[in-house]
Amino acid sequence: MSKFPKQNYKSEKAALRNAIFRCTNDKHPQYNDYGGRGITVDSSFIGQDGFANFLKAIGPKPSPELTLDRVSNDKGYEPGNIAWTSRSLQQRNRRSPRAQVADLGWGLKKYKTKMKCGSLTTRYSPYIEVDGTKKSLVEWSEILGVCKRTLKQRILRGKSPSEALVPVLFDPHGNPRRDGPTIH
Repeated sequence: MSKFPKQNYKSEKAALRNAIFRCTNDKHPQYNDYGGRGITVDSSFIGQDGFANFLKAIGPKPSPELTLDRVSNDKGYEPGNIAWTSRSLQQRNRRSPRAQVADLGWGLKKYKTKMKCGSLTTRYSPYIEVDGTKKSLVEWSEILGVCKRTLKQRILRGKSPSEALVPVLFDPHGNPRRDGPTIH
């Protein structure tokens, strides 16, 4: 008798199918980030009993907004290295870009990267270091309660990271003042 009640598991099946596709099909747009760099899907997750083994290893998806993630970004989809996580947590586990990075002097890095169509685009790394603490824009945004786009714009407009990461608060008269949560 199965440990899990009879259900459709449509979302879980799609997650496994997509993981297998990214790791094995060299025509998949993300193949270079997965199969192309040696990320594999455990052989017990493939074949006739593959989905049952996968479901035993990770369990049913507890919430529709969660997605399949690897705990260690350098290991494959295998028992003990897979979990259901939110997209914001997955963003924090990304590899550093391999494109050439130019340090602009305040911890936000600008680099050129090649798009799938062959053109170059400028991107900014999501990390900012202040007083020895290095966090992504998303993490600083959550800590301070300030939109990540706002933080990024402040830095791009010449503010130092410590200036950019202080939320603007208003006094009772509506005048801006800079105090509030500390970033340490």
